[in-house]
Amino acid sequence: MILTTVAYKNGAPLVTKADVPVLEEAALIGEKEWEVVGLYPEFEYQTFRGCGTALTESACYLLDRLAPEERESLLRLWFGEGGVDARFIRCHLDSCDYSLTEYQAVADVLSDPEFETFTIERDLRSVIPTVLEAVRMSGGKARVMLSPWSPPAEWKTPPTQIADGRLPENEPPSRNRGGKLKPEFYASWAKYIAKYVKAWLDAGVPVTMLTPQNETIAANDWDSCVWTAGEMKIFVRDHLAPALRAAGVDGRVGLYAWDHNKEHMLEHLDALIDGETAPLFDGVAYHWYTGDHFEALGLTAGKYPQFTLIHSESCPLHPPTHGVELDDALAYAHDMLGDLNHGMEGWIDWNITVDRRGGPRHTPGGFSAPVVCEDRGGYTKQLAYEFIKLFSEIVVPGSVRIASSAYGQGIEAAAVRRPDGALGVLLLNLSDRPSALSVRAEGRVAELTVPAKGMAGCVI
Repeated sequence: MILTTVAYKNGAPLVTKADVPVLEEAALIGEKEWEVVGLYPEFEYQTFRGCGTALTESACYLLDRLAPEERESLLRLWFGEGGVDARFIRCHLDSCDYSLTEYQAVADVLSDPEFETFTIERDLRSVIPTVLEAVRMSGGKARVMLSPWSPPAEWKTPPTQIADGRLPENEPPSRNRGGKLKPEFYASWAKYIAKYVKAWLDAGVPVTMLTPQNETIAANDWDSCVWTAGEMKIFVRDHLAPALRAAGVDGRVGLYAWDHNKEHMLEHLDALIDGETAPLFDGVAYHWYTGDHFEALGLTAGKYPQFTLIHSESCPLHPPTHGVELDDALAYAHDMLGDLNHGMEGWIDWNITVDRRGGPRHTPGGFSAPVVCEDRGGYTKQLAYEFIKLFSEIVVPGSVRIASSAYGQGIEAAAVRRPDGALGVLLLNLSDRPSALSVRAEGRVAELTVPAKGMAGCVI
């Protein structure tokens, strides 16, 4: 059995591989009781569909600035042989915070209510060519999720977010800082989204997933729009679903509800889903930003087993400064294992890459990513990338989660039965010391060590 470990040493990721014997437990003197991680393959749960990343306009801009061989190398980290084997790509419909400027496919929807000036020219400059390149690199296996951040500003109410410690007053509608879509424009927005999705499909992009709104209840500084569950129910049932059918894309593109953090997910679905709306959705997308809430995810999986649960966005909420790389990576691993153990069926990160300031973006501030483009040229793989890659090597697409049990003391575990029938296990050690432990499964035992604040994975 090959054991892969990932740790952080001397300010850089350290990946090691070692051959570890797998022993028959009956041949041992005494049974293993202490420091044991147990696997229970007879208990099977959800099937995992794969990992993914986001190709935003900003990320594609950074990719285009790299030397051609470096650009290809970075894309291969996710989509090429020996990389993450990504099956998902998330992209924004119109601009998001990780666009170079704000933009809309129709510049003025009030003067052009029939969308005669509609164009995806902005996306065709860089984003769509990069997406198509990534899909080809994946061997045609990667599929795209589209998400709108905001309707056109002209259709919205004024901002709803507090700015600079004050409530908005007499401010015009904006793509940014929330606001709501006016009900009289629900039908127009639905047709706009359907037209956008069809345009991407016509450009050859394999769009198979659509969320009606990124971060449904967040009034962010950047492109955003706030919806209650009741408003979203009316919009999807009476407008968006019919518009997708009219455009002929409903059988090709599935709707994914929510697309926001885990803590409110279940309540939102309870108000959104009924006998009429349940058939309109294929799944639920969610983010990680407000904490673990693994139990909320598990409750959602249990109450709505017909829906695919996809983690659709995560990133550290600070620029990729040195000194926090280890904490960021541990947060990724902890969340990925916890989500897998509570029903997650797909995992998509945020930007494939950012610069050292966490951008570029059209709004102040910036966030981190597992791969960073350097000002001097080239890129740096952060520890988080190595954790994600190890996860993807063990939990390959088509793997079925099985039950596992860990003994505690900072050790977290998740396990799967892979498509070839072998068992895969991931181990995370959050403690400051290496942890020697035994993995038990089907009468076999493997003794191994997980590095301090590190991750280990193996196939038994």
